[in-house]
Amino acid sequence: MLIQLSTITHLGLELEGDILKNELNERMNEGKNNDIEFTKDAIIKLKVDLQPVGYLVNGQISTQYKQPCGRCADQKDNKLNLNFVFSLIEGNPKDYEEGIVYYEGFSINIKNYLEELIILKLSPYLLPEIDKKLKCSLCKKVFNGKDLEKEKIDTQKPFADLKKMLH
Repeated sequence: MLIQLSTITHLGLELEGDILKNELNERMNEGKNNDIEFTKDAIIKLKVDLQPVGYLVNGQISTQYKQPCGRCADQKDNKLNLNFVFSLIEGNPKDYEEGIVYYEGFSINIKNYLEELIILKLSPYLLPEIDKKLKCSLCKKVFNGKDLEKEKIDTQKPFADLKKMLH
C-alpha cells in the first residue's frame, strides 16, 4: 500500500486497499509449523494526518482465517478485526522502534508493516476457554474432566514429571 506523502494536506488523506490472502499465506508460511490459513483478503482502511514531525496513521484491518482448535484439532473459521495507529517519520527505514515506521523520500510502501501487524496479532496456538459445563468456547464440544485435570496439572507444575524421574 503506497502512500504518496506529497498528497497529504492539512485535512489528511484517506486510503482503502487490500492485501491478497495468497500474499498473507506466503508470508505466514515463511515460519515453521504454520497452521493458520487466510481465507479472505485483508481489507484495509486508513487515514494519514500531518503531525509536527512526520505523519500519524490510524486504521482498521479486517480479514478471515482458519486455524485448528487447540482442544479438538478441528479447523475453525475466525475473524480478525484490528485497529492500528503508528507514526511515519523521516529516517533510516532499517531502524526499528515500536509504533514508528521510518521512511526516506516522498513515498512509502507500508504493505510489509501491515502484514506484520496482522501476523503478530495471531496466536500460533489457539487454546480456547472452557465454560463451567466443560464446553469449549470455540468448537462447542464438551470435554471430560480427566482431560482438563491433566491440562491443569501440566500447566501448574510443568517440571513435576521431571522431578519424579530424577528421584
